[in-house]
Amino acid sequence: MSELATRKQTMRAQGRLKIMLESAPDAYYLHALNGIFLDGNQAAEELTGYPREKLIGESFLKLKLLFPSQISRVVALLAKNTLGEDTGPDEFVLKLERRKPGHCRGKDASPKDQRTTLGVGHCPRRYQAQVSKDGAATE
Repeated sequence: MSELATRKQTMRAQGRLKIMLESAPDAYYLHALNGIFLDGNQAAEELTGYPREKLIGESFLKLKLLFPSQISRVVALLAKNTLGEDTGPDEFVLKLERRKPGHCRGKDASPKDQRTTLGVGHCPRRYQAQVSKDGAATE
């Protein structure tokens, strides 16, 4: 196979993968080891209540997606990832203050129900010449 044909085949495969990830029902995201979001799919937008443009370049700490009692655990997991260790699945409670009513799977979110429990797994990866984490979150 020629180099051009191989490149075209790779581009088609990447396009299919992008479509699959974008339309996946679970949230997939990529963030740097300092907690800055680098990318995410539609489900990540819906889960957090933030549009992708607002997520990318922001820290999940600054966006206050987690409750303060969980931050030290997140920092410990980030430290493990910095050392190249996979983590998860871990369970976190996500604040839902920005989510629209009815976004919780299997139930309606009411003003009293401003949280959901997530199963989260992370794996360190290289992305654009830096070590980052890809993650998946499932309600």
